[in-house]
Amino acid sequence: MTDPALSAANSDRRLHFSSTALAARDRLDVVREVLAREIMRFEIDPLPGHALEMDITIQRLPGASVASNYISAARNTHSAAMLDDDDPVLSIVASGACTWEQAGRVCTVRAGEAVLTTRGEPGTLQRHVASRVLNIRLDRAMFAAQARHFDDRLLLLIDRRSAPLRLLTAYAEMVRRRDVMAAPELGRSVTLHLHDLAALCLGTTDAAGRGAETRALRTAQCAALKADILAHLTLHRLSADWLASRHGISARTVRALLADEHTSLTHFVREQRLLHARRLLADPRQAGRTIGEIAYGSGFNDLSYFNRAFRQRFGMTPSDARIADAQSR
Repeated sequence: MTDPALSAANSDRRLHFSSTALAARDRLDVVREVLAREIMRFEIDPLPGHALEMDITIQRLPGASVASNYISAARNTHSAAMLDDDDPVLSIVASGACTWEQAGRVCTVRAGEAVLTTRGEPGTLQRHVASRVLNIRLDRAMFAAQARHFDDRLLLLIDRRSAPLRLLTAYAEMVRRRDVMAAPELGRSVTLHLHDLAALCLGTTDAAGRGAETRALRTAQCAALKADILAHLTLHRLSADWLASRHGISARTVRALLADEHTSLTHFVREQRLLHARRLLADPRQAGRTIGEIAYGSGFNDLSYFNRAFRQRFGMTPSDARIADAQSR
């Protein structure tokens, strides 16, 4: 597609759409024709008095997808003519409030809560206010192996206090922000974890499914830790104790979770800070900043240590990296 509102890092795996790139007079028609009917498979009608605004990111995986949908107050209709599969979708309301109607049931979901829906039945979704919904599309056959009789849980509210839901939300948010399909084997692993956690959210795991519980929870906890580290990467007080207090676990558990993924807090933080510094050095907008400013702004508090670590990681000094990047532009 060539529409300026639509961009894709790879048409097979990641798509982003923003209505802000569209002229107001064309917005509704383009959204309906290009996105809603062809990609999202629903009709959209803004509520009276509300102009249409939409920002959507879809991360496709093998056997799953994670979509973040911010849409202004509107009514979405998934009609019988638009049914193309019967995959389940776990929908988490990140902000706002929405009401789903499907299969003779009605469920109103507020921020932090979730509900299981299906693409195999006609239904409607009404966003009472501008709302962001995180949709996790699951493979029906794979999910059925994890959560028997999950269809009985359609449109039953999942409480925001659910620990698996909080972990699933953090994990899915990380997935939709990062191109995990850059490594196919990682994409398959992420798909498995999403199915595991979704089953735990429903409380429908059988004896075989419960064997995955510890793995799924620990993986999601580690994902949440990593997301928190990346969000606060430049803080000098970043430590196991600091993370533990934020996540309600012990510092020992923080270290153990990272060890499960064959890394340590020190190694992971150093690597991410070095990558952050490398990006800043390559950015022509940062050309006026000194190497020391780049180092301290990336979370390092010892310039000599930063220089040694940078050279060990990238095979050149920070100054050499900056010169090489400038010459290549």
